[in-house]
Parts: sequence; C-alpha cells; structure tokens
Amino acid sequence: MAEQSQMEMVARMCQTMIQVMQEQNTVNRIEACSIQVLQMVNQRVGEFNRRSTSQFLREFEKEMKLQGVNDQSMVRCFHRISSVEVCNRVIELQNDLIHGVSWNAFKQALMQEYSLDDESRISRRRFVDWVNQQNKGLFILDLFRDFQKRFSYLSQLEGTRMALEKVSLFVQSVDDDDRNDLEILLEDPNSDDGLVTDWQAVVNVCRCLSKRAQRKGKQIPKEVVDSPANEVGERNRPADRRNAR
Repeated sequence: MAEQSQMEMVARMCQTMIQVMQEQNTVNRIEACSIQVLQMVNQRVGEFNRRSTSQFLREFEKEMKLQGVNDQSMVRCFHRISSVEVCNRVIELQNDLIHGVSWNAFKQALMQEYSLDDESRISRRRFVDWVNQQNKGLFILDLFRDFQKRFSYLSQLEGTRMALEKVSLFVQSVDDDDRNDLEILLEDPNSDDGLVTDWQAVVNVCRCLSKRAQRKGKQIPKEVVDSPANEVGERNRPADRRNAR
C-alpha cells in the first residue's frame, strides 16, 4: 500500500510539472507574439520616455488592442518599448503589479509615477487659461475640436469636476463675434448659468453656425462634427486657420 501511495504521489507530481510546463509554453508563445507586434507598434509610436505619458499610453493601447494583444501581455512587454532612462523603474512597476494586474491598473501607475513629467497632460489652470485667451481666431468647428482635445487631456478627476461647467466654458472660449450667437442658441432660463447642460446641443449649434458661415461665403473646414465622442482625443489637427472676417 505504501508503495502504491508513493507511486500515486509521483504520478501527481509529474502531472503537475507537465501542466506547469504547458502553461509556461503557452505564456512564452503569447509573449513571443506580443514582442513581434511590439516591434511593429514601436515603429508607429516610438519609445516611452515619460515626457508625454498620457498621449503615449493612449496610442500604445490603441495599437496593441488592434493587434489582439491581451492586457497582461501589454503589461509584461511594456518595458521593451521604454527608453533606457525609465526602463528600470518600469520593470519595478511591472514586478509590483504583474500578478493578476489589469492594463488599466498598470496604466494608472505609470501616469501617477510620471505625472510631473507629462507634457501632454493639461491641468485645470492651463485649460482655463486657454479658455480665457482672447482672439483665438478659429472657425467654430476648429475651436470645437480644439476644446474637445484639450478637455480630454484633463485628468479623469479634473474632467469629472468640470463636466457640469463644460458648456459654459466652451461659450467662454469662443471669440466675441460668435459668443453672442452661441449664448442665444444655447439659452436655458431654467438652468443656474442660463445655458443648456446637454453637450449634444453644443454640437448641433456648431453645425448651425458653420452652415451659416458657409452661406455667407466664409471659408470653413471640410471636416464635419458628427458627435462629441468622435472629437475626444483627436490629434494632428491642422495649423490654426485665421478667420477672415
């Protein structure tokens, strides 16, 4: 009986070892595939150097998910796309979070670690300073896109806090000539600041003002505003075009 029990124990140990080896082989194959994809992504987005953390992570995540790379593999291979100056710290963050970690948790850890170096992040103060800047000289659709892009670069906390002010901030950001029209078209006497709170209404009004400018023969951008979601995170906007009034 003792000999049989010993044989059963050895068999269980062998089975466990085989299972571990199979799982490791699966992980190795996934990571090898991820590294190949990473090389391609590296050519598109460059390497992570901490200076534009928010923007880099958005582009990295988008490209990796388009290639079907799962969350854990994205975390495991991230140090391979990091510059020499940050690679060791990235590996430390990976080791701290690697077990069962989601990509979102790792992404938040990176953003927190390099928040002071993140040139692509916009603080509330910088955003409000831009809103109050006079004579931006942008067409209404250009201004709408610029506003949406800058708002999307706020931290999640700041964006949430400023969500209720979003319509009034947009109206403030518009040059004087268009602001009067906006205030009339977005008026809501029942709200605290006298403006609607529905962001879709802003989209509709921007369309209206754009068509009005077109009828008056003013040059307007070719792009059409479809919805707020289409504008969030938009990059590579053409250089500001001055409004010939």
